[in-house]
Amino acid sequence: MSARILVIDDDPTNVILISSYLRSHYYIVDGAVNTKEALEKMADTKPHLIILDAVMPNENGFDFASRIKIDPQYWDIPIIMVTALEAQDYKRQALVCGIDDFLIKPVDPKCLSVRVKSLLNQKMSIDIIRNISLKESNFSSQLAPSLYPSERASIALLGKDYSLIDAFKFSGKHIFDFFDTKESFYYNISKNSYDLAIVDFSSFSYEPCQFCAHYMVSDHGRNIPLMVLCDERNKKTETVLLKQLLDIGVSDAFSKNIGPAETELRIATQIRYKRYFEMLLCNFNESARMASTDALTGIYNRYYFVNSINRSIEDAKQNNENLSLALFDIDHFKNINDTYGHIVGDEVLKVFVERILDNLEVKNVFCRYGGEEFALVMPNTSMRKGQTIINNILSQFKTNGVNCLERDLKVTFSAGISELSETDTSFYSLIERADKALYKAKKSGRQCVRVYYSDEPDNVIPFPIRAIC
Repeated sequence: MSARILVIDDDPTNVILISSYLRSHYYIVDGAVNTKEALEKMADTKPHLIILDAVMPNENGFDFASRIKIDPQYWDIPIIMVTALEAQDYKRQALVCGIDDFLIKPVDPKCLSVRVKSLLNQKMSIDIIRNISLKESNFSSQLAPSLYPSERASIALLGKDYSLIDAFKFSGKHIFDFFDTKESFYYNISKNSYDLAIVDFSSFSYEPCQFCAHYMVSDHGRNIPLMVLCDERNKKTETVLLKQLLDIGVSDAFSKNIGPAETELRIATQIRYKRYFEMLLCNFNESARMASTDALTGIYNRYYFVNSINRSIEDAKQNNENLSLALFDIDHFKNINDTYGHIVGDEVLKVFVERILDNLEVKNVFCRYGGEEFALVMPNTSMRKGQTIINNILSQFKTNGVNCLERDLKVTFSAGISELSETDTSFYSLIERADKALYKAKKSGRQCVRVYYSDEPDNVIPFPIRAIC
């Protein structure tokens, strides 16, 4: 996967070295020797990732990162800080600035490549769901996640090095649950909603790649990001393992001896991304719900109905089952609006829907078709059985009035029903026949249910309520 990367370093030699290596891996790379030049290039073409030197004249990397992470145009760009500064205070400062990763000079090219790929994969996943959310709603693309999430995170740690307990409880910010067996670890993450899972392989004989591969294909592995602690004894082996783990889908992997500040930075980065991803997913689900739901009554809308009935037709034909469709029209609804106003009319629609839903089975799909018209899809239900159900509902409306905003109103409806035939290939003919039956119900004086049947005169059989109830 290629991407556009911006390298910022006041030493032109470092820019050339890093850029050359990244270009050899088919990345599109721009270079800048100061932050002013960097901003000019970013304004021209937004990069997918920034590699940033910490110490530069005029404006250092920490200040520049802080500025970028609050800018609505650029806050979502991952930043890798490259520096010779190893003090824990600098790493804490990087955490506060929203830095996503931290590499010490001289930079190991292979390690750089792995970190770049990991962050780009993470960004791509976020971008995909964010773009879908933006298309489906008015969700603001300018909404940035907190650089340092304030909510306490729940973290599961698998390991036998109990000195890690103190190391991970560095700030008392997060809640850690420690497990010393694979079985207890898997059991608890399947039962609890953890924000992050961490595995220390230095304490176990588990083969890391096999363990992580099984984790990533599990249900919880797809929902809970995984961080891995590696053994630092063999730097070359660690880099190879790091690449393999990130290729498998591990969110981050690092040495257990990096110190509390960098550990905190890496944990905060993963939690920040997870919280933001959850926010996007929640927004997407809400957008999907709004796209398929009628805002006034809360039932499905016409858009959902069209998709639902097509699926129902396929299922009915595949399983050789009956399928009936009913169209409802509230009688003289315009008079209600004209006499009492649209606020009362809206309340009538809500109460009407509630009463209908109280009498339906879970398998039925009730939708607002438009205005005061509604559609009911009844799987595995014959036309005559459907008419019996709807006639019973109509009897309730005729017996009991509707109370809306302290007004007792008489509300009834007319309905037409059709049944799926062998020749139906889509919902259009099914709706057309139900609509003809509905028209016949209106012509018959309303407050009744009519069934479409092709062998009878006028293609409609009238079944008076008294004959059914």
